[in-house]
Amino acid sequence: MSMGGTGPGPVTVFYSYAHKDDRFRMQLDTHLALLRRRGLLKEWHDRKIVPGEPWATAIDAHLESADPILLLISADFIASDYCWSKEMTRALERHDEGAAVVVPVIIRPVDWTGAPFGRLQALPKDGKPLTIWANRDSAWLDVARGIARLAETRAKGQPVETPSSSGKGGTTRLPGTLVATPTSAPAAQPDPSPEARPAGQLRRLVYDASLSEKIPGRLVRSEGDPPTGDPAADEAYDGLGAAYGFFWNVFGRNSIDDQGLALEATVHFGKQYMNAFWDGKRMVLGDGDGQLFGRFTGVDIIGKEFGNAVVQHMTKLVYWGQSGALFDSLAVVFASQIKQYALRQPADKSDWILGAGLIAADARSRGLVSLAVPGTAYNDPRLGRDAQPAHMRDYVKTEQDNGGIHINSGIPNHAFYLTAISLGGFAWEKAGRIWYETIRQTPLTKNAQFTDFARATIAQAGILFGKNGAEAEAVTEAWRRVGVVARSAGKGRARKT
Repeated sequence: MSMGGTGPGPVTVFYSYAHKDDRFRMQLDTHLALLRRRGLLKEWHDRKIVPGEPWATAIDAHLESADPILLLISADFIASDYCWSKEMTRALERHDEGAAVVVPVIIRPVDWTGAPFGRLQALPKDGKPLTIWANRDSAWLDVARGIARLAETRAKGQPVETPSSSGKGGTTRLPGTLVATPTSAPAAQPDPSPEARPAGQLRRLVYDASLSEKIPGRLVRSEGDPPTGDPAADEAYDGLGAAYGFFWNVFGRNSIDDQGLALEATVHFGKQYMNAFWDGKRMVLGDGDGQLFGRFTGVDIIGKEFGNAVVQHMTKLVYWGQSGALFDSLAVVFASQIKQYALRQPADKSDWILGAGLIAADARSRGLVSLAVPGTAYNDPRLGRDAQPAHMRDYVKTEQDNGGIHINSGIPNHAFYLTAISLGGFAWEKAGRIWYETIRQTPLTKNAQFTDFARATIAQAGILFGKNGAEAEAVTEAWRRVGVVARSAGKGRARKT
C-alpha cells in the first residue's frame, strides 16, 4: 500500500486517547514543541473543544480531516468503547483508504497481540511501552523523532512507504507503515523463561560451597550449561532465571543493577544452615536441617534475596526500624510477584505466602510470611509464633531484629496485598507497577517512614493511572485499612474514558 501525501505545509495530528492518559498526551505535546515551532505540524485533541460546541461533532470533524492520527495505547484505551469502536475504527478505515496514517504509541503495558492496529509500525522503538523505559525522556525522544520523520514526509507529499534515511547508510521504517509480522506488546502473561529474552542479557553463575562457609565456592553451572543433577544448584539456576525474567519482562529492568549484572548464587552454604541472604554480591543459600527446614532454594526465597538486592540498588533505605521494615517489605512484595508470575497466578488465586513448603509439614505452619493475613504464617513451639502485625495500632517497638524490621514489615506487606486484591488481575500489572515506579521515581530518604512511602505510592498511582482513578483510590484505601493514612480519596468523572 502506498499512501498519497497531504501536500506542502504543516500536518494536523489527531490524538485518540483515554482521558486517564491525559497526562501522557500533555507530555507528548511538550516533546513535539520543536515540530510546531518549525511549522511542521499542528495538533488537535478533544481538550480543545470550546464550551457549547457539540463534542461528538467536533471529534468527528477533526478525525475526518487529520493526518496523521496517533492512538495512545493503554489498557484504558482498549477498554474505552468510544476510543475503540469510534475513533480507532474510523482511523483505521481512513488509513486503509490512503487518506491518513495511523500510528500506535504504546503508553502503558497491555496485551495488544491481535489488535487491529498491531499490523502497523508502532512507537516507541519495538513497541516497548513508555512507562517501562529506564529513562522516560529517551522514550519520548524516540516517539518525537518518529513523528518528526513522518511529519516531514507527509508535509512534502511523499508516500509513507518510502524509506527514510537512518543516517547510517541504511533506512528507517516510518511509523504507521505495515510491518511484515504484526507487532505484539509484552503480554499480560509473558513467558518468564530465559529463552524468551534477547541473548546476552541474563548471565547466571551457581557455586557450591560444599557445606563450608567459604564463598563463592566451586563453580558448578554457568549460563547455558545443562542441569547438574544437584537439586539445590539447579533450583538456584532456575530461580535466578525466574527472578530476572520477572523484572525484565514486566519492568524492563536488566538484572539487579539494571545494567546486566551477572547473577551469582552459592548453594550448600554451611552445615544445616537454615537461612538465605544477599551478601552484596550474590545470593547465599543454605540447605536447612532436613527436619524443620528444607532447602532455601525455592523460587520465592531466591526472589526475596533478589528483591533485597534490587531495593539496595534502587533506594538509600537504612536497614533499621521503620525504614528497614519498609526495605524488607519491598523485597517480600517483589518475591511474591516473582512467585505468582512464575506460576501464572492472578492475585485472587495466590496463597500470598512467602516460603510455602519450606517448613516441615508437622510444624503447623504455612510458611515464613503471610501478606494476606500477617501474623498467621507459623505457630510452632520450635519456631515460636508469627508476630507480624497487620495494622499500625499493633506496631512492635523493639531493639531486636534491627528494630523489628522482619516483624513490622507485615503492615506494608498487607497494604500491597489489599491493593492487588482490590485492583484484580495479575498483581504485577497495576499494584506491582505502582510499587516499583514509586521507588524508581521517588527519592526516598534513608529514614523514610511508612507514611512517606504511602503518600508516594498514592501519588505514583495518580501519575500512572490518573489522579482520580480506581487505582489511586485502591492504594489510598489499602493504606487507610492498615492505619498508615487517615482517609481514602474520592472518585473523579470523565466524559470519555
